[in-house]
Amino acid sequence: MQSEQMRSLQGSAGKLLNRLPDDLSATGAADTEELLDEALGEVAKGMEEPAILAMIQSYAASVGQAQNKEDIEAFVSANFPQTELPRLLALVSAMSDADVAAFYERAVIDAARLTSIARMQMSLGIIACQEDFPFNSPEGFDAVSELLPISWTRSGVN
Repeated sequence: MQSEQMRSLQGSAGKLLNRLPDDLSATGAADTEELLDEALGEVAKGMEEPAILAMIQSYAASVGQAQNKEDIEAFVSANFPQTELPRLLALVSAMSDADVAAFYERAVIDAARLTSIARMQMSLGIIACQEDFPFNSPEGFDAVSELLPISWTRSGVN
């Protein structure tokens, strides 16, 4: 069930990266930023789940940071396939100051949406009945945790 929810979030992340209503930017539609957003969303659709999750984490980390084109270039270079970098970096290079501001405005909104989705998933996991989970005992939790790629879920891992 958790795996299916993660796959669903992967689709949601791609959709979030694809959206830019004109009213998100204080200066109106930011043309180059919108083109970059569409391109990032399209590329993200073809990426594997671990890469998408790492990209989302990096994207959300940009909230509240200094707004500059160099950091957007670094984000794109670190999180997207090499084969797509020339096109994506050309779009970043063409961004105006208004486009850069719009990128960071979108990051704030997208991060809030992703946080809301994550909170909903966590809340559901906390309030669901124990019989719905294969780990309703410490031993069961340890057995299921060993199957997960996240090491901090395992007992004895700090």
